[in-house]
Amino acid sequence: MKTVIVVFAVCALLIVNVVFATTVSFEGVSLEELRMKAEQGDVNTQFWLGWMYASGEGNVDDQAIPQNYKEAVKWYTKAVEQGHAEAQFNLGMMYDTGQGVIQDYTKAAKWYRKAAEQGDTAAQYNLGSKYRWGSGVPQDFEEAIKWWAKSAELGFSESQFSLGSAYEDGTGVTLNYKEAIKWYRKAADQGHTWAQNNLGSMYRWGHGVPQDYKEAVKWYSKAAKAGFSGAQYNLGRMYLEGHGVIENFLEAYKWILVSGVEDEERKAWLRSNMSPGQIAEAQKQAKEYVGQKEKEKEKANGKSPSDKGDGSISGFGSGFFITKDGHFLTAAHVVDDVESIRIYWKSKDYTAKKVFVDNTLDVAVLKVAGVQSPQPLFLSGSSKVKTGDAVFTLGFPQVQLQGLEAKYTDGSISSLSGIANDPKYFQISVPVQPGNSGGPLLDGSGNVVGLITARLDAIKTLEITGSLPQNVNYALKSSFILPLLGSVPDIQLEKPSNVDKSEAIKRAKIAVGLVVCFEDS
Repeated sequence: MKTVIVVFAVCALLIVNVVFATTVSFEGVSLEELRMKAEQGDVNTQFWLGWMYASGEGNVDDQAIPQNYKEAVKWYTKAVEQGHAEAQFNLGMMYDTGQGVIQDYTKAAKWYRKAAEQGDTAAQYNLGSKYRWGSGVPQDFEEAIKWWAKSAELGFSESQFSLGSAYEDGTGVTLNYKEAIKWYRKAADQGHTWAQNNLGSMYRWGHGVPQDYKEAVKWYSKAAKAGFSGAQYNLGRMYLEGHGVIENFLEAYKWILVSGVEDEERKAWLRSNMSPGQIAEAQKQAKEYVGQKEKEKEKANGKSPSDKGDGSISGFGSGFFITKDGHFLTAAHVVDDVESIRIYWKSKDYTAKKVFVDNTLDVAVLKVAGVQSPQPLFLSGSSKVKTGDAVFTLGFPQVQLQGLEAKYTDGSISSLSGIANDPKYFQISVPVQPGNSGGPLLDGSGNVVGLITARLDAIKTLEITGSLPQNVNYALKSSFILPLLGSVPDIQLEKPSNVDKSEAIKRAKIAVGLVVCFEDS
């Protein structure tokens, strides 16, 4: 038997989400007998004990094995001492995520390397990503390419996509569109939606291949129907422009609505050139499409916090508690024009009301009802933050795909100003995705220095290149948030923290919550 690993990665990010899709069952043997066999040195039993405790999906003689990360680490450690490659990879994952151990990127890289040297393709990809971002190892683009190439040749789609991106951008290799297409196609043929979208864009713009709108539509359609928002927007544009398909404003409007991309100018143009009946039909089809996809995901992933009868979901976002009596900070655009808001926190959900909104700075304060003594985060002034400082965030990106657990990503301050040198924002290398908006940007001591608000303008970049921007994101500085909070009644902010990185992450996990917005029924 093999461990089943489902990975979600974007733009060569580290694989940090492992979904165990198989339940392992041992019949006719007790847990005590398995543990004894493992203690006697049976490496496969050690590995499976680690796997069962890590996943919580094991069953021994009809006895369910509860999830226990510390036990998982214990048995993985015994297995790695005997050179078990999958255990090495999984132990690396435990160190990467801080599950059962103190988070340690250097140790994560160590165990990835050992597994990678034995040919484990997921470990090769993760090790390459470590080198790409300088996490636990010195940043080294050539080393990143080396390890991605190893697993790409063995058919690992994430590495194939990452190589395609590197060749398209000229990162660590000489820019080469034909090589980019080669690797995008290999990943796309395996159903990798980012690769499908980017391959479509190569055909759309004639990069490395003759321009072919029909081929572009083919690949955009595959990714769009799989739920990839960038491809949905691109497909809408193709219908709008009549490239590769017959011009169809209804289809264009539907796909742009489904994508969730905020292109109000183009949507307004479409509405002005459509009849009221066409507009209503496009909106109806978009709503039905999104609703069907949500039902499919809920069926696959189990019941979600959307099943509350508040109406249909209009959006997700992130946020965090800033007081012990339930004041909660998020981005204004997350809750804009929304009346029904719920906060999913600690596996429960609570109603929330807007008590303060500043649309200019994109800041909103909510009051969460009925929550019991949340541990808030402290907003520190951002004036002492310097270019290159390490920062991180926790939030809820793409919950329909990645689930309801807060996701950690880190990076650094790339610039002390935002778009057009706007001094109110940091440019950050922290990877963010749809759903991260409203989350905290924290320093290594766990103090909030910014609010995740935006990515590089996806619309303009899509128009120019046909590809989504990668890893260019912005956060509103906390020094511009603090004066706003002073005008909100009854807000008593916490004192600054001064803890190590591991403790800072734990505190942030406790403080962040998923924002779920509903359209009224």
